[in-house]
Amino acid sequence: MAIKRLIKNRQNNIFFPVLIIVLVLAAYLRLDGIYWDDGFSYSPHPDERAILIKVSEIDFPDGDISSLWDKDKSSWNPRWFAYGTFPMYLLNTIEAVINSISSDKALDLRVIGRVLSALADLGTVSGVAMLGRRFFSPSVGLLASVFTAFAVIHIQLAHFFTFDTFITFFSIWTLYFLYKVMKTGDKKYSIISGALIGVGIASKFSVFVLLAPFLTAHIVFALQKIIRSPSKNTQLSEIVFSGIMGISAAFIAFTLVQPYALLDWTTFWSHIQEQSEMVRRLRDYPYTRQYIDTTAYLYQTIQMGRWGLGWPLTLLSIASIIWALTRGKNIAGILSTTAIVIVIPAIILLFTNGYIALFTASSISLAGLISTRILHINKYANTILLMSWVIPYLLITGSFEVKFIRYILPVLPILFVMCSALLMTKISESRNYKSAIWSTLVIVTVFTTVIYGLSIKSVYSNKHTAVSAAHWLNEKEPNGAKLLKEHWEESLPNLHKHSVSELPIYDPDNPSKINKMANSLEVADYIIIYSNRMYGTVTRLPERYPLMTSYYHSLFSGYLGYELVNVQTSYLSIFGIDFVEDTFNRPDIANPIDLSSSKGRNNGLNIGFADESFSVYDHPKVLLFKNKLRLNSDTIKQIIYENSKNHSSTKEGAHKDLMMSDVLKTKQQSGGTWSEIISSNSLGSKYPTITWLLIIELLSIIVLPVVFLIFNSFTYKGYLFSKILGIFAVCFLTWWLNSLSLLEFNKTSIWMVIALIATMNTYVFIRNRQKFTNVVKINWKSFITLELIFLLLFGIFLMVRAMNPDLWHPYRGGEKPMDIAYLNAVLKSTYMPPYDPWFAGGYLNYYYWGQFVVASLIHLSGITTEIAYNLAVATFFALAGAIAVSIGINLASHKNSSSARLKILGGGSAVLFILIIGNMDGLYQILELTSNFINQGIWGEFDFWRSSRMMPPDPPGFEITEFPFFTFLFADLHAHLMAIPFGLLVIGTSMTLAKEGNYEHSRWLHWSQLSLLSISLGALWAINTWDVPIYGLVTAMSIFIFQHRSHGGLNILVFTNSIIKMCLVVVIALIGFLPYHLASQTFFNSFELTTNLTSFKQIISINGLFIFISLSGLLILARFNFKTLFHRLNKLNLARLLRTKVNILQMFSYLFIFTAIIATFTVVLTGMIGGAIPVGIIGFIIGSVALYKSLQSKPDSFHYQTFAIVISLAAFSIIIGVDILRVEGDIDRMNTVFKFYLQAWILFSISSVFMILKMSNHWINHGLKTTNLLWLTVFVVMLVASLTYPIFGTQDRLRDRFDNVDQTLTLDGYRFATGTVYMDPTGEIPMESDLTAIKWIRENIKGSPVILEGWTPSYRWGSRISTHTGLPTVVGWKWHQEQQRWGFRQNVSVRMADVNTIYTSNNSKIVEQLIQKYNISYIVVGNLEKLYYPSSGLLKFETGMNGLTQQIYESDEVIIYKVNHKPS
Repeated sequence: MAIKRLIKNRQNNIFFPVLIIVLVLAAYLRLDGIYWDDGFSYSPHPDERAILIKVSEIDFPDGDISSLWDKDKSSWNPRWFAYGTFPMYLLNTIEAVINSISSDKALDLRVIGRVLSALADLGTVSGVAMLGRRFFSPSVGLLASVFTAFAVIHIQLAHFFTFDTFITFFSIWTLYFLYKVMKTGDKKYSIISGALIGVGIASKFSVFVLLAPFLTAHIVFALQKIIRSPSKNTQLSEIVFSGIMGISAAFIAFTLVQPYALLDWTTFWSHIQEQSEMVRRLRDYPYTRQYIDTTAYLYQTIQMGRWGLGWPLTLLSIASIIWALTRGKNIAGILSTTAIVIVIPAIILLFTNGYIALFTASSISLAGLISTRILHINKYANTILLMSWVIPYLLITGSFEVKFIRYILPVLPILFVMCSALLMTKISESRNYKSAIWSTLVIVTVFTTVIYGLSIKSVYSNKHTAVSAAHWLNEKEPNGAKLLKEHWEESLPNLHKHSVSELPIYDPDNPSKINKMANSLEVADYIIIYSNRMYGTVTRLPERYPLMTSYYHSLFSGYLGYELVNVQTSYLSIFGIDFVEDTFNRPDIANPIDLSSSKGRNNGLNIGFADESFSVYDHPKVLLFKNKLRLNSDTIKQIIYENSKNHSSTKEGAHKDLMMSDVLKTKQQSGGTWSEIISSNSLGSKYPTITWLLIIELLSIIVLPVVFLIFNSFTYKGYLFSKILGIFAVCFLTWWLNSLSLLEFNKTSIWMVIALIATMNTYVFIRNRQKFTNVVKINWKSFITLELIFLLLFGIFLMVRAMNPDLWHPYRGGEKPMDIAYLNAVLKSTYMPPYDPWFAGGYLNYYYWGQFVVASLIHLSGITTEIAYNLAVATFFALAGAIAVSIGINLASHKNSSSARLKILGGGSAVLFILIIGNMDGLYQILELTSNFINQGIWGEFDFWRSSRMMPPDPPGFEITEFPFFTFLFADLHAHLMAIPFGLLVIGTSMTLAKEGNYEHSRWLHWSQLSLLSISLGALWAINTWDVPIYGLVTAMSIFIFQHRSHGGLNILVFTNSIIKMCLVVVIALIGFLPYHLASQTFFNSFELTTNLTSFKQIISINGLFIFISLSGLLILARFNFKTLFHRLNKLNLARLLRTKVNILQMFSYLFIFTAIIATFTVVLTGMIGGAIPVGIIGFIIGSVALYKSLQSKPDSFHYQTFAIVISLAAFSIIIGVDILRVEGDIDRMNTVFKFYLQAWILFSISSVFMILKMSNHWINHGLKTTNLLWLTVFVVMLVASLTYPIFGTQDRLRDRFDNVDQTLTLDGYRFATGTVYMDPTGEIPMESDLTAIKWIRENIKGSPVILEGWTPSYRWGSRISTHTGLPTVVGWKWHQEQQRWGFRQNVSVRMADVNTIYTSNNSKIVEQLIQKYNISYIVVGNLEKLYYPSSGLLKFETGMNGLTQQIYESDEVIIYKVNHKPS
């Protein structure tokens, strides 16, 4: 110990002298070359330029400062918040001070800003040293400061005024003071760190993640106090107060230095949203396209290794994170810690990085970070605090689609500290040769870092490459020249005497763009390639930019007649060795420097590709091409078009631009022949309903053994769950084998899977045959009854569909064309993901798994889709009803006994509440119709549609207020319909998991239930992603209930194990459907503030019955004693309060509470927060009390009470949340209300069933009282009101068809077309002729080739061929395709224009090129095409276009042409 103390003292003695030397060297590297863009009259760094423009625009008012409060008039308001305002205000103020002191105003604002940036980075260097010294030792601090001083990325960013150095400075010093908070709990340090966080966020919003270490410091301090003094609670209240003070300081500091974040909130938040959407590529800005198809986390790591830090420091930094997390742990601890803290949050963020995902992933990571060290919190407190900043920040930033390397800067100094701590610790702990190895590693790392740091000095010692290129041009062309530069790219300076035009590189590829470019290229003298931004991006996106890919290949290879005549480069260089940035290998294009005689510095060490953040701003590689051959525009176009054929291939598998690879496209188009899937002679075609039901029964029987085991605790062993689990198991295994391309999607493959599952279940049956035999003997009558219930539910809705089976109607047909188009495409796809029928060459970026389930049943049965569609609607209704019955029966089951009457009540009410009743609008309509009849003698018609739009007017809102009965009655085979039984499966499985409560009893059973929960949740992700958050919450709470019961009450293990198991559930859910997630892209996965509120009348009209039942039941479960409450209120009178002596603090507390109560009542009564929020809050508060009381009861006395309370809390949370947030990109809050209110309906229904059963059981045992009778009266009235809709709404829906349609009962969804003429806005279209052509296509065209048909606005008869044959067409419904391809939505408009060109243009060459572009095999010309396109354009197909088209089908109204593709 004495030796260690001596060493530490010696280190302390030399600490500050060495630090001063490091700071001097760091200052030299940062200030040298500060005017690196000399020769520009502006900054060539786009972000710096934008900031400096804003700095020059703002001005603190000289006179009347009252204008500061007016956001519109204030000259201090930047009205731009992409960056924070603190550094802008700082620079503006310093500039004003300098100008007031000096009369010489020639000092460039760029230089002042860069000096400030350099000083901020020097503050970081010193902060790193101090922090390392404080957290570990002086040697760690000094070594970390050396790494920071010489890190290339730090030196480079210190030369830019872009705020990255500022937020890094604030991050380091925040952590320094948080260390003091963690050790002492002193509120002054909390205030200081809070203020630093506030100023940091006011510099750049991304450092809001600093709230994570702020929270961690306070939690760790509290835990340390608890461990040291478990009985003392005073310190806990003090640390909470300290935290509040710190947050307050952060808010005050933020407000002071960025006041217009509040004063101009709308602008501020819209700019923050824009930046958030930019980094996630929800906004398709051209400069972000360079990051398409780059790998999260790995991309940044490689760039840091190559350029930012050097590989030794990069790898050691990564190793230091692992060391900090796993130090002192065994293998199991290492794996579990890494999984919880890093892997699981990273997986969440890779699939969705919206606000909820960011919060969830960060919370999981922090919880894991603290909980895995909780037993040794004192020993590892320092690393916990540092990692609480590093890991969440890296997880979030690294997951972004846009990966500018400078985003990583704020955590790098902490990584240097951890890296230094790792090295110093290993040296001190090791002996002999191991110590020498670690010492050598220190020397190597320091050496490479210093060499890299010194090498960047060459960049700032040379003239900027763009300035040199401009100088060369001006010398060569003193009289001026015609120059072409790239749009969205920087310009060379000092080109005033030249004529400069732009090439629209980033515009969508189309003939118009190429015509414009070819004309410009014909007359230009030079092309300026400022940097690799454009050619490094578009050539990596050949599917999106096939023509631009061809353009760059042709230009760089010399085919366009341009020759590279000048190259300007500047590289990192030391000792005469250049570190060359390779800009040509990554996009895989020819290197024009190698092909040219011009001289450019291209010798040295080829380090590889460098990110734009590093290579473009201060030393771009400038290429100047001169027009030598002077080719005409037609020749240029021909070259570009010809070469585009050689650069359009894609890699095997699904591509990030949602287009299939050539290999997958070939497989999809060659398979899926309709006649091989559907046979007119099959049993399914002759007896569709019987065949369909027999298949469902077979699938349910083969999984019964596993169902009986998993639902062992359920009444009747979960028999009815076999219906959905049989289908689920077969489809899940088939889908996996198909997604891996191991089996094609066809009948044979599915039967093979059925055989495999049957074999596995047979084995389970044999192992447990005695047990299963007894179950059947005891329950066989009940099983028959349950089967009859399932068949009854199926039969009821089958009859409903048979009375109106139509699959299209121009006004009230919904989106059935899209549903059947996707179903046909899935059915015909050979492998998954399925091809997109409305975007030829692309794959379906949609939650298609529900369609896969239906398609699997079609493959097995051989039933055609127009019939199977209606069978599927009845099937999903019956599946949902069957599970609802099972849930209801089990909610009625008590531990020791169960009343038959309660079981009937439970099962019946579950089906009634979930699937049958409607909202109150049915009653409202009947009352209105009655009033009209009384007043006018006219009864009128009931409007089934109106009940699904209960929140007028529109706008705002456009809310859809569907409920399950409407969903099935309307019968769009949408995701939300097909997800209902799977959501109920999650609830049912959660119930059986929660009921078990004994892990030791059967670990196999417990993990089987967890696995089923995980896979079911994963299925919901692929069926209807909207359902995942809420059903995930239900899953989490069921795990918590299980842990609570298993451990006999609440303790730290309950929370820890619940978190771990929920993380595992998420991982299994993701891995279970990994092929789906790898292929799909979600463009809208975050939330934003809602547009409007739900009124009290609206929420009661929609969920009134459930709210009444749930609140009543929760009040009973919460055991509120109203007599005691009233008695206490009576004792509280003003006279007594006046007689009581109170101090000033108490008086203000009473006044505050009184004011808060009055304010709350005012807000609620005036409707300022709508009606749903107050109702939801009341329900949530009462439910929380009920939950608390329920958890206080004996854990082994569980009767689903806790589960029912949790379900009701989730439902109330939904109605609160929807009035606060909406999903980004929504149409106002149309789909947010639609999807989440449907989930709330189901959750409320289940909660209400339990509450009814609870009260009924009490009444059966104790009789009815007057208050009970009053409650029952209200209940019956509301129930009757809710039953009005299914009676009258059904009648109206069944009448809602085309006129003169055959009313005979049928399941044929195409019966409506017989003899029907559709009145399109452009003219009449006889639909029967189209369906005749569709039938011919199905029977005669092999595979799934591309077919061209006319495009119309959505919901019309357009896309009818692709819809009903499943053949892919060029483009379908515009809005739906844009939604599903939001990041590439501009391609939809391009395709629409191309379809229009093919049908209208008489330029055979252009038409042929477009036909080749989309690989069109068949062209349809029917009545629709004749109405929408001129006859002159259609005539060319009849003439054959020089053998390109050949007529193969003709009827009175429809002609189909086959395209004879020329061999390439």
